[in-house]
Amino acid sequence: MPFRAGDSILFELVSAAIVVSAPEIAPRPVPWIAAGPANEIGYWLVRHFYDGASEPKEWWHVPEAGHGQIPRLRSEEYGERIVSFFDAALLQ
Repeated sequence: MPFRAGDSILFELVSAAIVVSAPEIAPRPVPWIAAGPANEIGYWLVRHFYDGASEPKEWWHVPEAGHGQIPRLRSEEYGERIVSFFDAALLQ
């Protein structure tokens, strides 16, 4: 679903909260996973969180998936990415 009227206001409000809170997540490792087309607001919200977060972090975008569908659509890759990310981040 493309941006709609009112999305820009929501985006600005959530973005302000992200800018303040995302850096505070560190040093906790977070895999930032976005689903759906890159022109949807959900993608941009996740991307904004990712851009504002400190390391350790990882970005993964699955454009053909909807919210919550990635583990079902790409179950093997999802498992490998999550385990690999946390193995690397937590064993440091």
